[in-house]
Amino acid sequence: MARLRKKKRPGDLISISIGDQFAFAGMAAGASFIFFDGFSRKNLRPKAIEELPIAFTIWVDNTVDCSPNWQIIGSTTRFENFQPPDYCRRSIISDKLEIYRDGRFFAATVEECLDLELAMIWNADAVEERLEFALRGLESPLLKRNKASILGFG
Repeated sequence: MARLRKKKRPGDLISISIGDQFAFAGMAAGASFIFFDGFSRKNLRPKAIEELPIAFTIWVDNTVDCSPNWQIIGSTTRFENFQPPDYCRRSIISDKLEIYRDGRFFAATVEECLDLELAMIWNADAVEERLEFALRGLESPLLKRNKASILGFG
């Protein structure tokens, strides 16, 4: 099993060590990582990972390049035509909610943003924490706080 390269490539399949379990992700275009809905006590073969449903897609910074918990275990063509989901943010200029879609921002309501991922970049530690909570069937406190703040509930 190779360590995560310094240069990530779209199509890489990655296992992330979370305690005694592994979570799985795929690198899409740009900084997008697709996280799969499934944990395993052992690393899965790339074909088995490709068949898992998608849990969420977020932007991840390059701290994953240095994390010993993130290992490239294969590659896939599953994401070649990947269409990123919509993301939600609160504009620092207007303080209004916006949806990010296809490289542009559009005005949005709280209701439109409730089920969207936040337009934020996650570091390796924050992703690992989110996965640890998901493993226990819980929402990450970091995600909960950020959503409450951005959507105006906090």
